[in-house]
Amino acid sequence: MKSMIKYLSVIIITVNIVYSQTISIGLGSGINMIQGNNFYTEDFGRIGLYTQKNGTQTNFAGLGLKNEYDLSINAKIGFSSLPVIFIAQLHYLPMRGNQSVEMWDFLATHSHYENVKTINDIWSYGFGLRYNAEFNNLYPFCSASFLINNWNNAILQFDYQEHLSTWAQYKNGIRYGYNISMGLGYNISDLFEIEIEGSYSLLNEYNRRDGEVKMNTVNTQFKTYYTILP
Repeated sequence: MKSMIKYLSVIIITVNIVYSQTISIGLGSGINMIQGNNFYTEDFGRIGLYTQKNGTQTNFAGLGLKNEYDLSINAKIGFSSLPVIFIAQLHYLPMRGNQSVEMWDFLATHSHYENVKTINDIWSYGFGLRYNAEFNNLYPFCSASFLINNWNNAILQFDYQEHLSTWAQYKNGIRYGYNISMGLGYNISDLFEIEIEGSYSLLNEYNRRDGEVKMNTVNTQFKTYYTILP
Protein backbone atom coordinates (compact mmCIF):
# COMPACT_ATOMS: atom_id res chain seq x y z
CA MET A 1 0.00 0.00 0.00
CA LYS A 2 2.79 2.40 0.94
CA SER A 3 4.62 1.65 -2.31
CA MET A 4 1.44 2.36 -4.28
CA ILE A 5 0.97 5.73 -2.54
CA LYS A 6 4.62 6.56 -3.16
CA TYR A 7 4.25 5.63 -6.84
CA LEU A 8 1.12 7.78 -7.24
CA SER A 9 2.81 10.69 -5.48
CA VAL A 10 5.72 10.57 -7.95
CA ILE A 11 3.30 10.55 -10.89
CA ILE A 12 1.32 13.53 -9.53
CA ILE A 13 4.49 15.55 -8.88
CA THR A 14 5.89 14.72 -12.33
CA VAL A 15 2.64 15.69 -14.10
CA ASN A 16 2.47 18.92 -12.11
CA ILE A 17 6.04 19.86 -13.10
CA VAL A 18 5.61 19.01 -16.79
CA TYR A 19 2.13 20.44 -17.23
CA SER A 20 2.01 23.22 -14.63
CA GLN A 21 0.46 26.28 -16.21
CA THR A 22 -0.38 29.92 -15.74
CA ILE A 23 -3.58 31.49 -17.00
CA SER A 24 -4.07 35.24 -17.37
CA ILE A 25 -7.06 37.19 -18.65
CA GLY A 26 -7.20 40.83 -19.61
CA LEU A 27 -8.80 43.76 -21.39
CA GLY A 28 -7.40 45.96 -24.13
CA SER A 29 -8.28 49.17 -25.92
CA GLY A 30 -6.62 51.14 -28.69
CA ILE A 31 -6.91 52.45 -32.23
CA ASN A 32 -7.68 50.44 -35.36
CA MET A 33 -6.39 51.93 -38.63
CA ILE A 34 -7.51 50.61 -42.03
CA GLN A 35 -4.66 50.60 -44.52
CA GLY A 36 -4.73 51.57 -48.20
CA ASN A 37 -6.82 53.70 -50.50
CA ASN A 38 -9.61 51.29 -51.40
CA PHE A 39 -13.37 50.75 -51.23
CA TYR A 40 -13.34 50.73 -47.42
CA THR A 41 -11.60 54.10 -47.07
CA GLU A 42 -12.66 55.98 -50.24
CA ASP A 43 -15.26 58.77 -50.17
CA PHE A 44 -18.91 57.85 -50.66
CA GLY A 45 -19.01 59.56 -54.05
CA ARG A 46 -22.33 60.23 -55.75
CA ILE A 47 -25.26 58.02 -54.84
CA GLY A 48 -26.12 55.60 -57.62
CA LEU A 49 -26.03 51.91 -58.47
CA TYR A 50 -22.55 50.41 -58.62
CA THR A 51 -22.92 46.81 -59.75
CA GLN A 52 -19.30 45.69 -59.30
CA LYS A 53 -18.01 47.42 -56.19
CA ASN A 54 -16.21 45.22 -53.67
CA GLY A 55 -17.54 42.14 -55.43
CA THR A 56 -21.20 43.05 -55.11
CA GLN A 57 -23.83 45.73 -55.80
CA THR A 58 -23.81 48.92 -53.76
CA ASN A 59 -25.15 52.47 -53.84
CA PHE A 60 -21.92 54.26 -53.00
CA ALA A 61 -18.43 54.30 -54.46
CA GLY A 62 -16.83 53.82 -51.04
CA LEU A 63 -17.61 53.39 -47.34
CA GLY A 64 -15.40 56.22 -46.10
CA LEU A 65 -14.31 54.27 -43.00
CA LYS A 66 -11.98 56.11 -40.62
CA ASN A 67 -9.70 55.19 -37.72
CA GLU A 68 -11.70 54.10 -34.69
CA TYR A 69 -11.17 53.02 -31.09
CA ASP A 70 -11.51 49.29 -30.48
CA LEU A 71 -11.81 46.82 -27.61
CA SER A 72 -10.52 43.33 -26.87
CA ILE A 73 -10.79 40.53 -24.31
CA ASN A 74 -7.59 38.50 -24.07
CA ALA A 75 -6.29 35.30 -22.52
CA LYS A 76 -2.80 33.79 -22.15
CA ILE A 77 -1.98 30.22 -21.16
CA GLY A 78 1.61 29.29 -20.41
CA PHE A 79 3.11 25.86 -19.68
CA SER A 80 6.37 25.45 -17.77
CA SER A 81 7.54 22.77 -20.20
CA LEU A 82 6.99 24.88 -23.36
CA PRO A 83 8.91 27.96 -24.58
CA VAL A 84 5.79 29.57 -26.07
CA ILE A 85 2.50 30.88 -24.70
CA PHE A 86 -0.92 30.08 -26.13
CA ILE A 87 -3.04 33.18 -26.72
CA ALA A 88 -6.70 33.81 -27.51
CA GLN A 89 -8.51 37.05 -28.22
CA LEU A 90 -11.99 38.40 -28.88
CA HIS A 91 -11.52 41.69 -30.72
CA TYR A 92 -14.34 44.13 -31.50
CA LEU A 93 -13.58 46.44 -34.43
CA PRO A 94 -16.26 49.16 -34.75
CA MET A 95 -15.82 50.66 -38.22
CA ARG A 96 -17.54 53.95 -39.07
CA GLY A 97 -17.64 56.47 -41.87
CA ASN A 98 -19.46 59.80 -41.90
CA GLN A 99 -19.98 62.16 -44.83
CA SER A 100 -22.47 64.61 -46.30
CA VAL A 101 -24.07 63.15 -49.44
CA GLU A 102 -26.31 64.71 -52.08
CA MET A 103 -29.56 62.73 -52.28
CA TRP A 104 -32.71 63.13 -54.40
CA ASP A 105 -36.00 63.74 -52.61
CA PHE A 106 -38.74 62.18 -54.75
CA LEU A 107 -41.53 63.92 -52.80
CA ALA A 108 -40.06 67.40 -53.05
CA THR A 109 -38.56 66.63 -56.49
CA HIS A 110 -35.22 68.23 -55.72
CA SER A 111 -31.88 67.16 -54.30
CA HIS A 112 -30.64 67.90 -50.81
CA TYR A 113 -27.72 66.90 -48.63
CA GLU A 114 -27.91 64.30 -45.88
CA ASN A 115 -25.33 63.37 -43.28
CA VAL A 116 -24.79 59.63 -43.92
CA LYS A 117 -23.06 57.20 -41.57
CA THR A 118 -21.63 53.87 -42.73
CA ILE A 119 -21.30 50.91 -40.35
CA ASN A 120 -19.25 47.81 -41.13
CA ASP A 121 -18.27 46.23 -37.80
CA ILE A 122 -16.19 43.09 -37.26
CA TRP A 123 -15.98 40.61 -34.37
CA SER A 124 -12.61 38.91 -34.64
CA TYR A 125 -11.64 35.68 -32.83
CA GLY A 126 -7.90 35.04 -32.70
CA PHE A 127 -5.95 31.92 -31.66
CA GLY A 128 -2.19 31.73 -31.76
CA LEU A 129 1.24 31.51 -30.15
CA ARG A 130 3.48 34.06 -28.48
CA TYR A 131 7.14 34.13 -27.51
CA ASN A 132 8.35 36.26 -24.59
CA ALA A 133 11.91 37.36 -23.88
CA GLU A 134 12.23 38.02 -20.14
CA PHE A 135 14.38 40.86 -18.77
CA ASN A 136 13.60 41.15 -15.08
CA ASN A 137 10.07 42.61 -15.00
CA LEU A 138 10.15 43.66 -18.67
CA TYR A 139 9.34 41.26 -21.47
CA PRO A 140 9.42 42.06 -25.20
CA PHE A 141 7.21 39.67 -27.15
CA CYS A 142 6.09 38.68 -30.64
CA SER A 143 3.09 36.61 -31.66
CA ALA A 144 1.17 35.18 -34.60
CA SER A 145 -2.54 34.26 -34.67
CA PHE A 146 -5.14 32.75 -36.96
CA LEU A 147 -8.29 34.89 -37.20
CA ILE A 148 -11.94 33.95 -37.61
CA ASN A 149 -13.81 37.16 -38.40
CA ASN A 150 -17.57 37.59 -38.15
CA TRP A 151 -17.99 40.45 -40.61
CA ASN A 152 -21.29 42.28 -40.02
CA ASN A 153 -23.41 43.46 -42.95
CA ALA A 154 -22.64 46.89 -44.38
CA ILE A 155 -25.25 49.44 -43.27
CA LEU A 156 -26.00 53.07 -44.10
CA GLN A 157 -27.80 55.35 -41.63
CA PHE A 158 -29.17 58.83 -42.27
CA ASP A 159 -32.01 61.14 -41.25
CA TYR A 160 -34.91 61.24 -43.68
CA GLN A 161 -37.76 63.63 -42.91
CA GLU A 162 -36.69 63.69 -39.25
CA HIS A 163 -36.64 59.90 -38.99
CA LEU A 164 -33.54 57.73 -38.75
CA SER A 165 -33.38 55.51 -41.80
CA THR A 166 -31.29 52.34 -41.94
CA TRP A 167 -30.28 51.20 -45.39
CA ALA A 168 -28.69 47.77 -45.77
CA GLN A 169 -26.01 47.69 -48.45
CA TYR A 170 -24.92 44.08 -48.73
CA LYS A 171 -24.34 40.96 -46.66
CA ASN A 172 -20.92 39.90 -45.49
CA GLY A 173 -20.30 36.88 -43.24
CA ILE A 174 -17.35 34.83 -41.99
CA ARG A 175 -13.88 35.70 -43.23
CA TYR A 176 -10.52 34.18 -42.27
CA GLY A 177 -7.18 35.89 -41.86
CA TYR A 178 -4.10 36.26 -39.71
CA ASN A 179 -2.41 38.64 -37.30
CA ILE A 180 1.22 39.29 -36.38
CA SER A 181 2.22 41.52 -33.50
CA MET A 182 5.09 42.82 -31.38
CA GLY A 183 5.02 44.59 -28.06
CA LEU A 184 6.45 45.22 -24.64
CA GLY A 185 5.06 44.09 -21.30
CA TYR A 186 5.78 44.85 -17.67
CA ASN A 187 5.08 42.69 -14.60
CA ILE A 188 3.66 45.03 -11.97
CA SER A 189 3.36 42.12 -9.53
CA ASP A 190 2.86 38.37 -9.54
CA LEU A 191 -0.79 38.93 -10.48
CA PHE A 192 -0.88 42.06 -12.67
CA GLU A 193 0.74 42.89 -16.01
CA ILE A 194 0.47 45.75 -18.49
CA GLU A 195 1.35 45.64 -22.19
CA ILE A 196 1.62 47.93 -25.19
CA GLU A 197 1.19 46.10 -28.48
CA GLY A 198 1.30 46.94 -32.18
CA SER A 199 -0.12 44.50 -34.71
CA TYR A 200 -0.85 44.00 -38.39
CA SER A 201 -3.93 42.04 -39.50
CA LEU A 202 -5.24 40.78 -42.81
CA LEU A 203 -8.90 40.28 -41.98
CA ASN A 204 -10.27 38.66 -45.13
CA GLU A 205 -7.48 36.65 -46.71
CA TYR A 206 -9.83 33.68 -47.19
CA ASN A 207 -13.55 33.17 -47.93
CA ARG A 208 -14.13 36.62 -49.39
CA ARG A 209 -16.36 37.35 -52.40
CA ASP A 210 -14.95 37.41 -55.93
CA GLY A 211 -13.74 40.97 -56.37
CA GLU A 212 -13.84 41.79 -52.66
CA VAL A 213 -10.96 44.03 -51.62
CA LYS A 214 -8.60 42.78 -48.90
CA MET A 215 -8.81 44.70 -45.64
CA ASN A 216 -5.47 45.27 -43.94
CA THR A 217 -5.40 47.00 -40.56
CA VAL A 218 -2.74 48.27 -38.18
CA ASN A 219 -3.74 48.24 -34.54
CA THR A 220 -2.18 49.66 -31.38
CA GLN A 221 -3.53 48.55 -28.00
CA PHE A 222 -2.85 49.04 -24.32
CA LYS A 223 -3.68 45.89 -22.34
CA THR A 224 -3.94 44.91 -18.70
CA TYR A 225 -3.81 41.30 -17.45
CA TYR A 226 -4.76 39.57 -14.23
CA THR A 227 -3.33 36.12 -13.47
CA ILE A 228 -6.08 33.82 -12.27
CA LEU A 229 -3.84 30.73 -12.07
CA PRO A 230 -0.24 31.61 -11.09
